[in-house]
Amino acid sequence: MEVDNLATFVTTTGARPMLVKGGIFKAINQYYKKMKAHYTRVLRQGKDPGEGPYTSKRLERLHLRRHRRIKDGFHKVSHHLVRLAAKAQIGTKKYSQTYMRNVPMG
Repeated sequence: MEVDNLATFVTTTGARPMLVKGGIFKAINQYYKKMKAHYTRVLRQGKDPGEGPYTSKRLERLHLRRHRRIKDGFHKVSHHLVRLAAKAQIGTKKYSQTYMRNVPMG
């Protein structure tokens, strides 16, 4: 079973629920895995398990590009969700440390 939604935004104020699709992140990951397999296969071709390099500048660039794209996408999604929460005047509930210490944990 695959889940295609990254986040769900639901309030009790009667505002419309919102789903954030996660398909773009799945696509980024799928492309990364495909290219990593290809570059690793080219790099390791004809070598025994104990000899030769396992990474290259090209693989490092591929990894860095994926990391940056996912980080940027998550930042944009979280920023958008925070703006929606602020617009709907939704805050977070904060608990004091004293309250947390007195909670019976079964």
